[in-house]
Amino acid sequence: MDLHGILNACCAEFRKGEETVTTTVGAMQVTDVYLMPHVDEAPAHLVQVDVHFMIIGVKAATAAEHRDALIAILEPHRSQLERGPSFLGISHMFGIEQDRAFHLMAVGQVLGFWKVATPSAFSLTGDMAHRAAMNGYVMISGYKTEEIAA
Repeated sequence: MDLHGILNACCAEFRKGEETVTTTVGAMQVTDVYLMPHVDEAPAHLVQVDVHFMIIGVKAATAAEHRDALIAILEPHRSQLERGPSFLGISHMFGIEQDRAFHLMAVGQVLGFWKVATPSAFSLTGDMAHRAAMNGYVMISGYKTEEIAA
C-alpha cells in the first residue's frame, strides 16, 4: 500500500474550535475555515494527536498493521526525518499536501517513531502560537524505528 493509502486507512481530521477562525497577520486578516467535525464528535477508538491546526484521529490498530510498509516508505528519508522536520519539510520531502503531512506526523507518533511538537511545547499561545505554526513550528522530534516512550 502506498503512503496515501496508509494515511487514508488510518486518519480522520477534527477541528478544535469553531468552523471559522480569523486572526491578524501583520496588516492582514486571515480566516481559516475548518470544514470537519469537531473533536468532541471523534469516535472513542481513535488516538487523538494535536497538530496545532486540528486534531488528527488515528486508528492505532490499523496503523500498526501498516507499520512495516510505512517504515519502508520512510527509510529513504531517514537522515532528513532524524533531524525533526516541520510539516512544511515533510510535505516537500514526500510530495504531499500539508494536511497529509499532519496525518503522517500523527501516525508516526502513534507508532512511536517520534513525538509531534507544536508551538505550545515552546510555551507559545494565542496569535503568537498560530503565527509560529504557520511558519513551520509544528514538527517531529526526530525519527526512530524503535518506539519512543509515551
